[in-house]
Amino acid sequence: AITLTKATITSQSVFAQVGYRFSPQWQLTVGSRYSDDEQVYDRATNVIDKPGIQRSSETTGRVALNWNLSDDVLLYTSVSKGYKAGGVNLRPQDPNFGPEKNMVGEIGAKTTLLDGHLRLNGDIFYSNYKDIQYLSLVPGAPPVGGAPMQENIGAARSQGAELEILGAWG
Repeated sequence: AITLTKATITSQSVFAQVGYRFSPQWQLTVGSRYSDDEQVYDRATNVIDKPGIQRSSETTGRVALNWNLSDDVLLYTSVSKGYKAGGVNLRPQDPNFGPEKNMVGEIGAKTTLLDGHLRLNGDIFYSNYKDIQYLSLVPGAPPVGGAPMQENIGAARSQGAELEILGAWG
């Protein structure tokens, strides 16, 4: 089967962010985004004619708090909500996929030490994903080797830490 596809993808969003320094050491930042996404696939095949339409929208955002402990030490924390729009697969028989969402928390420090000779930065983070989008190949489907298909496969959590050390002497 041959499929001819015309895709029309529309994505619109509104974003706002404000920062407020309520003392020389403390700053709060709050941001929000509203996204509205639509994919329309007009498909014609010699087997089946089936338009594909997927619409998704989401309000996401971030709250961050910075503490300038000194001119050389910044401590920070943030919580944010993320979103990736859903969509339509190329083959008419493959189902649409929904949006992917995640929540992320982070705590960290950025420092400049030893009269600027040492930079030490580190953080701890946690991510909680829902409806993860995963691209796979449908075995035996044209083209040779399989056709790509995006789908939502479930949830996952990720956590970890990062440490950056940079020194300069001379």
